Amino acid sequence: MIIYMDNERLRNIVLKFAKTLFEGRITDAEKILASLKRRISTEEEKRAYLALYGLYFSYTSEDKDSLLFKLYTNGDAVTNSQKFLKVIKETSINVLGKQDAYIEVWKIILNNIDKIPVPHKLK
Repeated sequence: MIIYMDNERLRNIVLKFAKTLFEGRITDAEKILASLKRRISTEEEKRAYLALYGLYFSYTSEDKDSLLFKLYTNGDAVTNSQKFLKVIKETSINVLGKQDAYIEVWKIILNNIDKIPVPHKLK
């Protein structure tokens, strides 16, 4: 599935999924998730999948308390993403003791927020 150590491949998968989801192509996003889930073979891949599934779930259930909605509804998304990214970078290794695929997915999203379309539900 996601070759976790291949950061470029992980980045491409995350950005493709986010773009698909935020453009409102929910069925296509579900197909991406289903394909990824079938190919999970490591704990790291499972963590990356769970991060993407969480993004999907918070978006489709319109969870107003989620990080996703906070990014886009509390001012400038790019500025907000940089603030969240700073906190994640400062705390994740200390808390987890290692690099984590779930956190890496969110770092990719936050680092590329300006390249991802504004979610169609939030326009």
